[in-house]
Amino acid sequence: MSLSHLVVAQKLQALFSSNLFQAPGQGPYVETYLLINGFSANYAKIGEGKFQAKIEVTYAIKKGESIIQFDKIAILSPIVSDTIKEKPNFLDQQRFIIPNGDYVLSLKMDDLNADDKPIISESELNVDFKTSEVQFSQIELVDNYTKSSETSILSKSGFTVVPFLSTFYPETKTKLKFYAEVYGTDSLLQDDLFLVKYYIAKRENTQILNAYVGYMRQKTAPVNVILREFNIEKLKSGNYDLIIEARDRNNNLLAHKSLFFQRSNVTADNAAMDYSSIQTASTFVDNINTLDSIREFTASLRPIADESERRFIDSYTQEEVDTSLDVMKRFFYAFWSQKNDLNPEKEWEEYWQNVKAVDIEFGTRIRKGYNTDRGRTYLRYGKPNSRVEVPNEPNSYPYEIWHYFQIKNQTNGKFVFWSKDNVTNDYEVLHSTIFTEVNNPRWEMMLQQRNTPQFDLDQVDPGYSIGSRAKEYWDTPR
Repeated sequence: MSLSHLVVAQKLQALFSSNLFQAPGQGPYVETYLLINGFSANYAKIGEGKFQAKIEVTYAIKKGESIIQFDKIAILSPIVSDTIKEKPNFLDQQRFIIPNGDYVLSLKMDDLNADDKPIISESELNVDFKTSEVQFSQIELVDNYTKSSETSILSKSGFTVVPFLSTFYPETKTKLKFYAEVYGTDSLLQDDLFLVKYYIAKRENTQILNAYVGYMRQKTAPVNVILREFNIEKLKSGNYDLIIEARDRNNNLLAHKSLFFQRSNVTADNAAMDYSSIQTASTFVDNINTLDSIREFTASLRPIADESERRFIDSYTQEEVDTSLDVMKRFFYAFWSQKNDLNPEKEWEEYWQNVKAVDIEFGTRIRKGYNTDRGRTYLRYGKPNSRVEVPNEPNSYPYEIWHYFQIKNQTNGKFVFWSKDNVTNDYEVLHSTIFTEVNNPRWEMMLQQRNTPQFDLDQVDPGYSIGSRAKEYWDTPR
């Protein structure tokens, strides 16, 4: 996976990141990027009215006790004449060829103009390129790029590519640019054409954003280059995945790669909350005539809503809140138009059928089905591929284990739900492998608290327990 983190000492600050690529005829290589904060470095005089920082950087790639790659370089900052106002950031980029395997990437930085202790940082590196299948490189976020015939450390496939060393996009950053490579299409595909699809999806509910979808028709080659961008000026604040897929002529998925990023955009958030321009006359929403009905319909959207939409839902669906039927209808129509602008009514009707089914299956005397954890999970991710229900085990609380073969770009998704009684039918999520859900390493211990005394809060394995098959059901879904 792509590595990106802030390396900070008492003084020197730098952002370090790395990505994995392949070079035809040479094999895999790791590309490292180090952006040093110019104002955190110490500058020494190198001439009359001239100052420069000098950072010694040591790179080492280790496999066990062995050092596979090693390099020590001195990075020089731009020369400045004013060390109070003028200290630009400066970038170093390196490439190291390494075979498939598991490694530790070690970075050591030493400000040669200061007495501070060196900064040392280590991160795991897994290299696993296969010749038997089409594969992507990792996705590199890009600050800017230009077509160039000159060769430099920033050169890639005829472009000078300057990396963007963060996965956080503030409001001032209006373009999301990215670079990736596809390998093996020339030797593994019978057809000479394939399709690349790239898009942005919400991390919390995996919804693909229709405004951020692109396609590229590609001819097979040893390396196919993907260099694209999205205008994200109107992308609301939230957590997202940038996803790239390669598909054959029959739309079969050949390979995919994803990268998580965050967006902060208060202007877009506020604009999204203004529904005054939405027209609902002569639409399916026009048939909703009571405030109670629109509140109920809107509240049921919460499992599939994003953060700003949930704020609206939570604010306007309370009975004590004074609102208008018109405002609610505008929001409701806008919500479904964003998901299917050609037929929002069909999209809503299909969802409402699921809401009613969830209420029958998971609703309680005091909670609608969509407000329960199982109902929310069903509506957000769909019907599980397998569901094990265990209402009675000697030492365990009632529990269920749900398994999904795939939830968008994540495979082998699992959930454990539990209930501390056999009366309410209100099972809560205890643990999940899905990124945005509850992760609880002690789930087995908690499940068996019913009759098993526990004293060690750090213990995650309950050991042998008579009659319990939870671990078996978890490891081997039925």
